[in-house]
Amino acid sequence: MKQSKLCSYLALVLAAAGMNSLGTCHHAVAQQPSFPLYCQGPLQTVGFITHFRWSSTGAGAQNPGPGQCAWADRGPRGSEIQAGDTNVIFGGLGQVANLPSGQFSEIGVFRDPNQNNWLRVTRVVGFVTPPFSAIPVLPPPPAPFNCASCNDGSCQCGPQTGAQLCSSHGGVNPTVGCQQQ
Repeated sequence: MKQSKLCSYLALVLAAAGMNSLGTCHHAVAQQPSFPLYCQGPLQTVGFITHFRWSSTGAGAQNPGPGQCAWADRGPRGSEIQAGDTNVIFGGLGQVANLPSGQFSEIGVFRDPNQNNWLRVTRVVGFVTPPFSAIPVLPPPPAPFNCASCNDGSCQCGPQTGAQLCSSHGGVNPTVGCQQQ
């Protein structure tokens, strides 16, 4: 059995048993561009595997139906479509795992030719509401968020550096830590 098929089978078995399979098989996957995938629940996630059906049109033209996912700008093509409608999203979905009926999500994915053309998750945008853009571009990632303890006793949080956050609060006090509440 080819290694990719063996690893895919092993990932399915371990996911069905509720075990993490990410450390089991490592394929050298070059960083590929990710594209937005819009899904409507219900979708069930077991381990790191979520099965779905393709919508025939892009989400920018029509919302995906229940249990379906769609690219922003088009329907699926060729090798993206798995036999028997057994399409797979592979990876941690965080808050949108086990997507409830009637809820929509947006995730960033790429088609992984080393993993049976499954859609590999690169980013979870989160819950979204229609209408969806037909432009196949993910929104920018959120800015990093920092917190700094300042010399006036305050805790300042934001996307700036500690020095910038505390510039009008007497500077940074490195002996005291703080975090966003």
